[in-house]
Amino acid sequence: MFCVLILLTYVNYRKAAGTWVDLVEGLPERFFGLPVVGWFRHSRGWIGWFELFYIGLGIACVWLLSVHFREPLAFIPTSWLGKGQLLYFVFIWWVVIFNFERALVGFSPHRLVTEGVITLNAIICTVLIALGPQMVPKQTGSLFVFNDWVLQTLIWGIVVLVGTTVIFWGIKHILYGKEHAPGGALHIRFGPDSNAPKAKPKAGEEHP
Repeated sequence: MFCVLILLTYVNYRKAAGTWVDLVEGLPERFFGLPVVGWFRHSRGWIGWFELFYIGLGIACVWLLSVHFREPLAFIPTSWLGKGQLLYFVFIWWVVIFNFERALVGFSPHRLVTEGVITLNAIICTVLIALGPQMVPKQTGSLFVFNDWVLQTLIWGIVVLVGTTVIFWGIKHILYGKEHAPGGALHIRFGPDSNAPKAKPKAGEEHP
């Protein structure tokens, strides 16, 4: 729980705090003697306001879980399925909300598409984690075997993957032909037409 909700999200979200400093004119890099984000590095000031909030979240997480082990908390389900659903639900919307906050300070029209698609995927995932278990046949006396479900999932996964790839490729070519679709930069990583930067970024510079 701590690694997924606190450690993993902190490693990703601390970059968002740096974006706020760069794009929000009224937000200084340091205020009241502390940096906005310290990354737990000496060069950045070790602990900033962002770290203080995350330390508080970490303490609250460990504290609540330790209490739950002694006396179950009402909002945490008793079944392992319910616990897994709650963890996934909290994690996915934590990611969606913080991703939106990072984009908000430099919002532009194309962000409505990218952030909208991310939010739509989170909504679909929320529905699936809530209704998915009800689609699995109930166990009646004998141990349920997932072999048939694994095979069906693999087959349908390949069908959907290939189908959506062909459909989206076809839509792009109908709308724009062989031209690069507008609204984003053209990134070619490999091959003779690659435009990926070859030189390593200098110390202190952001990765391109």
